[in-house]
Amino acid sequence: MKLEKLIDWRRLEAKFKQHYRGKGTCAKPIRLLTGLEYLKQIHKLSDENTVVMWCENPYWQYYCGMQFFTHEPPCDPSS
Repeated sequence: MKLEKLIDWRRLEAKFKQHYRGKGTCAKPIRLLTGLEYLKQIHKLSDENTVVMWCENPYWQYYCGMQFFTHEPPCDPSS
């Protein structure tokens, strides 16, 4: 939760929106996608394991910008 406060999410959104917008059907929030990628990298997880861990961890969900805890996957691991 401390890390979430240290990141300039608006700056990341401005930097990455060109890479995420208009790709596929329904674009996911950039904070969610960049948060998942960061968590995947620092924990050295596969795409599938990152999504599984996200579903089980309220801290990860908060970090990625979620307001409420959910057991639903945020996206398909292949995306």
